[in-house]
Amino acid sequence: MSVQIKGLCGWWMLALLSVSSLVAQDRDLRLVDAVKAGEQETLRALLNEGIDVNIAQVDGATALHWAALGDHAAMADLLIRTGALVNAADHYDVTPLSLACTNASPVMVEMLLEAEANPNATQETGETVLMTCARGGVVAAVAAVVVAVVAGAGGRGGGVGVGGVGGVGGRGGGGRRGARGRGRWWGPHGIRGRGGGVGDENYGEGSSREHAAMEPRHLGAAAVIVRSFARIHQANLKKQGVLPLTFVNPADYDLILETDRISILGLATLAPDQNLEMVVHHADGQVDRFEVAQTLNDEQIGWFRAGSALNLLRDDSAS
Repeated sequence: MSVQIKGLCGWWMLALLSVSSLVAQDRDLRLVDAVKAGEQETLRALLNEGIDVNIAQVDGATALHWAALGDHAAMADLLIRTGALVNAADHYDVTPLSLACTNASPVMVEMLLEAEANPNATQETGETVLMTCARGGVVAAVAAVVVAVVAGAGGRGGGVGVGGVGGVGGRGGGGRRGARGRGRWWGPHGIRGRGGGVGDENYGEGSSREHAAMEPRHLGAAAVIVRSFARIHQANLKKQGVLPLTFVNPADYDLILETDRISILGLATLAPDQNLEMVVHHADGQVDRFEVAQTLNDEQIGWFRAGSALNLLRDDSAS
């Protein structure tokens, strides 16, 4: 009897493999193959054809899984913008975010979290996203996941995607462009949907009053990125918990369009005099990366994380 059962199981296994092979042949896996090969132009051409961005292999892995595994940030961004499901799980409940954590890639991890990947996803083995990141040993990747987990629970965070609120510029040509889009905010109060602004030279000139910085804050601005600030206005933005950033290369300002979606990476490990990375997602699928500078000291970083200087004072008094 035991021999017959083994033989029967073997027959079913062969049948299953045969069916799986036929199913695989019927699937259009050109998108997956392009990502595996790192061929971004082929990927772009296939997406323009209207190929199914979420087509999966027999094991359930999609093109986004492979982009995350290969740490192909530009291709992952294209896939996400075209409708790739960031929480798609393969047959072992492995998500793209889990694979990004396997590589311990902070840029890929933050990109997926910004696109609302589930930071609490658990694999079939019981390993969580945070456990996978911790095993990778890269502090910035672990911090990004911790921020997202805490933010999802309504606590404090520390990363930011900027977009949605157009910048209000001061004199001297400031603020002629607004950064508008689908920005996501993992911010001081775990709130999504925060925005920001982009401005030109001497942003905030003639706007030294506190209300000139309070208004962007209460409109939902998380950051303002400019070529240069008027000194007093920059100080007031810091007090209001709005992150003032300047382009390291002022010419980068000219590459930003009103339809762009902007992300600021590296806030989970924000430190004094540490430059941050600005990722600009253009409507046509192109991605530009710039370096931006900030001048916050330790006390001012506390203001930013609390949402304002007064918020931090209140919290300290309460404790």
